[in-house]
Amino acid sequence: MANQALTISFVTQSDNAELTVDLDDVLNASTNSGRTSSFIYGDTVYFRVFTKPLTGIIVTAYNSAGTLVDVSIGGTVMEIVVVTEQLVFTQPPSAQGGTLEDQVASLAKPAYSGFTSTAIAGSSSVGSVTLNPNNVQEAMASILGPGVHECSYNAQYSSFSINLATIPVGYSSDVEYPIVVIIVGE
Repeated sequence: MANQALTISFVTQSDNAELTVDLDDVLNASTNSGRTSSFIYGDTVYFRVFTKPLTGIIVTAYNSAGTLVDVSIGGTVMEIVVVTEQLVFTQPPSAQGGTLEDQVASLAKPAYSGFTSTAIAGSSSVGSVTLNPNNVQEAMASILGPGVHECSYNAQYSSFSINLATIPVGYSSDVEYPIVVIIVGE
């Protein structure tokens, strides 16, 4: 049998929210024989949708092929994941034009709760790092100058899965089969 492969593309659409989509590597590895990015027919592929703002957004997904399941109930955010990442602060000291307002670093996901931050060993001090109360996807440092912190926080998400059990009739198994998933936040 030829190489069978699925390609899944995500498109997000919302007038009142920012949506971030990623594959759920833990669920995908445990249900797809260790596969987290290259999928074959019959795999159930899990993905997560993070929203900003954190509440009040209903997430709905539509697919071009396969069976799509809203694993979280009714598009409401039901699950929490702990995110650990590095934050890079790049402002120079004030004498060289740095401004404290610009001494920020972006988080990969919107932080729901539990934000903590610690300078990595050997990094210059940028003081205390806190979550921006006006933007849950931004961390602010209290001292100017370059520095790197490791942070951890909880992020909440809606969970979905998609499965295409067999090669569609008339489609060559030698070619990757494309699936498009449109995610709408209202």
